[in-house]
Amino acid sequence: MNIKIEQVKSSITLLREILIVCGILVLITSPTTIKETLTEAGIKSIAGVEFKDDLKKSEDETKKVANEISVLKDSLDILTAMLDEAINQTTDSETKKELASIQSTIQTTTQKAYNLDDNLRSSLSRQEALINQFDKTANVEKQTGWIFLAKINEAKTEWDVSIPKTILETDLPIESGDLLKISTDTYLRKDTTGQKSTAEILSVVKKGETVEVIKVDFSHARAGGWFMWAKVFR
Repeated sequence: MNIKIEQVKSSITLLREILIVCGILVLITSPTTIKETLTEAGIKSIAGVEFKDDLKKSEDETKKVANEISVLKDSLDILTAMLDEAINQTTDSETKKELASIQSTIQTTTQKAYNLDDNLRSSLSRQEALINQFDKTANVEKQTGWIFLAKINEAKTEWDVSIPKTILETDLPIESGDLLKISTDTYLRKDTTGQKSTAEILSVVKKGETVEVIKVDFSHARAGGWFMWAKVFR
């Protein structure tokens, strides 16, 4: 068997520690903190200069934490796939039982990571909205970047319903020039030659927003199928 139980346990411990640290950072950049800062800024300055500076700093920190969570989620997904393979390959009942126990721990940790990511995306979306409210010159330039669309089957002909799409129902294939309507707040990531899921976060594309496709790209899923990404103009 290619997977060592002790190595997996050590990896889980490390990932859970990262998750705890990220959770603490989310509290620091939470909407509650933003509202408190907004109230103070409204009293101290009509222009809200102090507030904008604080909020921009909070937004930058939120992006950093969100990037860390993206790396964490990818690591957990890889561990999950490795364990699935190991459980299917082993014939020793005790080993299979211990791997199943580890798998349960990973599933719990993964759910917490995804919940935390949802909170971060919501927080960042609100921060951007407040920045736009107080600074009419913010984000006036159009942005381009990569967004995750969905998972599709191996033949690239059908949507994989196991992972929710970030766009409203549309026919495959998706091509350059297509207009897509976003169905849930989605990270817009910086152009990269590496792994798109961990690329720097530029902003959040809001639910209901329409984006124009520049091109699409795919990354193969370990368990089969493809993760579909689109470089878009917003």
